[in-house]
Amino acid sequence: MIASHSSIPSLGVQIGVHFGVHFFEGLGATLNENSQILWSRTMAFLTKRGKYYYVKWNTSKNGKVRAVRKALGTRHKDVAQKMVTELEKLESLGKIDPFSSGFNPKRALAEDKPENTIQCNTVKDALNLFYSAKQHLSPATVNAYKRALDHFVGLNGLEKESPKRIRPHHFENVIFKHGITAATRHYYFRHFR
Repeated sequence: MIASHSSIPSLGVQIGVHFGVHFFEGLGATLNENSQILWSRTMAFLTKRGKYYYVKWNTSKNGKVRAVRKALGTRHKDVAQKMVTELEKLESLGKIDPFSSGFNPKRALAEDKPENTIQCNTVKDALNLFYSAKQHLSPATVNAYKRALDHFVGLNGLEKESPKRIRPHHFENVIFKHGITAATRHYYFRHFR
């Protein structure tokens, strides 16, 4: 006897019974009350219009295609690619919905930044934080940083200044100081980078 199409159980139902509903949710699909698979895929693409990059989301739900395009506000492809990667991550975690009205990708990325930022009121505070972050390096490397940066701060009198007040001429005072050798100049330059 040849089975008719209607008597053959659906592959989706068999997979659903075998793997469970969570399997389908991980694939971007759900099962309805009749055990039919309802696919919902969202994909983000990087596009360029004129000089600026945009992120474009396409979604297909039950055969209906919907698209939305949002400006990233950058002309640089590498920056835009990183932004799209972060936005895809946020979307997969359910933190953003690019199809909601008023969605702004730049704002979503800014809001996702960690809130535990550290404020350094003086250059000395910033240097101490830098040194503590470099403890994974060898003691000789940390001491080389200390010698170069302490000389920089001492020569320019910046200990109690805000780090925001450091300007290029402060670096030039040390790097192009009269009477130092090319090797010393290179040493300072290497540690100030």
